Amino acid sequence: MTGAGAGVPAPRPDDWLFRILWLLVAVATSFIGVVYQRNNIDSFRIVKLALYEAEAIVCLALILILLLWRKQEVFALLRPHRLPMAIVAAAVLWTGITSLTSSNRTLSVPAMIWVASCAVVFTATLLVARLGRGSAIAILPLIAATINALFAIAQRAGWSGPATFNPLTPDRYRISAIIGNPNDLGVYLFLCAVPALALAVAARGRRQIFNALAALFVIALLVTQTASALIAFSAAMLIMIVLLTRRVRVAAAVLAAAALVVIAIAPLRNRALSIAGDVRRGSLMAATSYRLPAYAVAWRIFLDHPLVGSGPGTYGWWYLSEKMRLDHVHPEFELTAENFGEAHNDHLQTLAVSGIPGYLIFAGALITLGALSFRRTDDDLRSRFAHAVALPLAGGFAVVTLAQFPLELASTASIAIHFAALGCAWAGER
Repeated sequence: MTGAGAGVPAPRPDDWLFRILWLLVAVATSFIGVVYQRNNIDSFRIVKLALYEAEAIVCLALILILLLWRKQEVFALLRPHRLPMAIVAAAVLWTGITSLTSSNRTLSVPAMIWVASCAVVFTATLLVARLGRGSAIAILPLIAATINALFAIAQRAGWSGPATFNPLTPDRYRISAIIGNPNDLGVYLFLCAVPALALAVAARGRRQIFNALAALFVIALLVTQTASALIAFSAAMLIMIVLLTRRVRVAAAVLAAAALVVIAIAPLRNRALSIAGDVRRGSLMAATSYRLPAYAVAWRIFLDHPLVGSGPGTYGWWYLSEKMRLDHVHPEFELTAENFGEAHNDHLQTLAVSGIPGYLIFAGALITLGALSFRRTDDDLRSRFAHAVALPLAGGFAVVTLAQFPLELASTASIAIHFAALGCAWAGER
C-alpha cells in the first residue's frame, strides 16, 4: 500500500476510530438497499435518503475527530487522491454557489445537504478502503443486492413482497423489490452487477461465487425489463471485455448473444418491438415513455440559465410552467399530463440546475473514474478489481443517466459512490 507520506505513519487498521468508521461505511451503505418503511407517501425513497444522510453525519463527526487527533496521517492518506478529492470539493463548492444564486433557495437547501452527504461518505469510504486489508467492504453491499434480486424474481413469479399494489397495476410495475419501482431497481441491479463481475475477474481462485452473484443480478435485471439499465449493462460489459481481453470480436459476440436473449424472452422482445415500432412511426413521445417533455424542459431551463443553472433541486418546481410554454410549440407534449419532478436524464438535469460548470464537474468525475482502469497497479485482488470495475462502471453510468436519474436517489447513488471510492482507493495503492 502507498506510504502515508514522508515520515508520516499511517493510522493503523486496528485504531478504534477506524474500526467504527469501517463498520459504519460497510454496514450502513449495505443496509440502504433493504431498508423501507410503510407509509402513505413513500415507503422506499425517503427512508433510504434519511439513512444515507444520517450515515454522512456520523461519518463527518468521525472524520473530524480523526482530523483533530491524527490530521497529518489522514491528509497523507488522501494526498495520492488529490484529483478525485478536488472534484468532490468542486462539486460541494459549486452546489453551494448555485444554491445561493438559486431561483428557489428553499428547495436548494435539501439538495445542498444531499451533495454534501455524498461527498462525506465518498471521503469516508476512500479512507477506510485505503486503510483496510481485505475486500469485504466490496462484498457486503452485494448482500443487499442479492436480497433485492431474489425479491424481484419472486415478485415476477407472483409474490407481492413488501409493497402493496392496486389489482389493476400491470405486472411489470409490481417488480420493485425493496427499491421502489422497476426502473430504480433495474439501475440498482446494474450498478451491483458490474462490480460483481469485476470481483469475478479479480478473484482468480474464487470466481464461482461472484459469477453466481452476477448471474443472479442479471436475471433480476432482465425481470425488471428496464431498457435503460439493460443497455447500460450491455455497454459496461462491452467495455469490460475490450478492456480485459483487447478483443473487439469477443465483445461483438457477447453483444449478439445479448440480442438473442432479448429476442428469446417474450416480455423483453415485446418491449423492444414496441419501442422500435414507435421510432419507425416517428412517435418519439411513446418511444421515450412520454419523457420527451421532461428532456425538453431541462434543456429550456439550461438555455435560460447556462452559467449557474436554475439552482439545485429546482427542476420539479420549474417543470410545469416551462412545459406549458413548450406545449404551444410542441402540441404533442399535451399527450402527457404528468408533472415530472425529475428530468429522467441526469446529464440534462445537471445542466439545467447547475449550468455548464456543474456539468463539467459531473463529466470530470466520470472521466477520472474511467481513467483508473489504465493506471498501472499491483497484481493483487484489490488492484485487479479497481482495474476491471472503473471504466465499465463509469461508461455504464454515463449511459444509464441518459434515461434515468440515479444521482438523485440514495439507493443508486450510494452504490455508485461506494464502488467509485473503492476504485479510487485500490487503483492508487502502488
